Amino acid sequence: MSADREPVAGIGRSTVLAAALVVVAASTFVAGPVRWAADNVREGFPGYFTAARLVAEGRWTAAVYDDTRFARETLAVTDGRLGEIYRPNPPVTSLVMLPIAGLDLMDARRAWLLLEVGLVVVSWLLLLAAIPALRAPPLALGLLALTLAWTPLQTDIRMGQAYVPLLALHAAALLAIAGRRARAALEGNPPLEGEARIEVGAPLEVGAPLEVGAARAVTAGVALGAAAAAKLAAIPWLVVLLLRGPRSAVVTALATAAALAALTLGFAGNGGWSAFAGSALYDVTSDRPSLAVTAYQSTAGLLRHLLAADATWNPGALANLPLVARGVGLAVSAWVVVVTILVVRRGRPELVAALAVTAGVLALNVAQEYAFTLLLLPAAVALGRCAASSEVRPAWTAWLAVAIALIAAPLPYRSPVLDDGWLALLAYPRLYGAWLLWAWLAREIATEPAEIAVPPDSQRGTPETR
Repeated sequence: MSADREPVAGIGRSTVLAAALVVVAASTFVAGPVRWAADNVREGFPGYFTAARLVAEGRWTAAVYDDTRFARETLAVTDGRLGEIYRPNPPVTSLVMLPIAGLDLMDARRAWLLLEVGLVVVSWLLLLAAIPALRAPPLALGLLALTLAWTPLQTDIRMGQAYVPLLALHAAALLAIAGRRARAALEGNPPLEGEARIEVGAPLEVGAPLEVGAARAVTAGVALGAAAAAKLAAIPWLVVLLLRGPRSAVVTALATAAALAALTLGFAGNGGWSAFAGSALYDVTSDRPSLAVTAYQSTAGLLRHLLAADATWNPGALANLPLVARGVGLAVSAWVVVVTILVVRRGRPELVAALAVTAGVLALNVAQEYAFTLLLLPAAVALGRCAASSEVRPAWTAWLAVAIALIAAPLPYRSPVLDDGWLALLAYPRLYGAWLLWAWLAREIATEPAEIAVPPDSQRGTPETR
């Protein structure tokens, strides 16, 4: 063999290892949550399905916000097995499963399962398209393995919740907002005619608008509008877009949400929306002892667990200061949104989106494990930043690894051993991981290499346009 002959490219060890991880993760995913959900129903799915069936049968009323009455409806649908509540969902959420409301319970459950499994793959593909640094085969396969092993996502699959579709909508919005520049950076293509390109080397102007084409802004707006109409976690991202742009995306999102809300007027009317507003206000301001259970992985839940004793829900609290727990919990939820808005006055679109999504989950007082499905998006963005960096930062990487592990790993945080006293501090790994991820992203925005947008050649005739 000639010594000058070029080596034949092959599959590297890292790709083989990543493929093996995918096989293990996929096998566990199918044999675990998918197989279980195909033959069983647990809390989560019956609530959405019952609400949709009430719409289909013309029996949906504002009484869905009466916990006792709605629980009776879900008990009837599940042959007495499961009683659910509809709060804190808006009337639009009742439309989510309307296409399958005519099926019997198990057939509908399997149809929803097939949709969610398909959307898991779609979400992965959208994230790859939006984050060019993860497109190399070993990294793409690694992201797929992480997606399939993401415990909150597996919990969503088991419960038949709605956060996998929400993840797909968020990923579609990310691709629309960051996708063109991501693809150009990946392929080394020059900017399209009339489009700015990004160069490193000058301070990024605070408040500089995010440049997005009109069609992409509409796509992002439709995706985020649909997400926000069903769940409130997307609202911080919309607030950020209102400040940084493209504001046309916010207008489209509001129009989409309004159109979906209009579809509910035939069955919900003003009474249904008034009941929703009242229940939402009650959930935010009232004393809720049940918030102390560790299923609620929120700051409000942690404070309630530590500082609000209750004979039924929380007998092992460290103190009995329910007003302090409630007040501080509300203040922290508001604080994380406000600080996020201040931080994202600069920053690249993918980082801005990732921080906003993380803040949206942290601001939820009633965030349960399945809500952390959405944090797969900011985790992927953060991993993409690490992959694209030419600088080795062990401490920075370890910080991110700990955050992702706390969110994604199958940890026994609901063990009764962790219910009482100081041990309860160990019962909130999802919350701690989310805060660590939020802080990592915020610091990344604050310290990222500065960018300037360089206009196309046709607009560079004078120094003022450069």
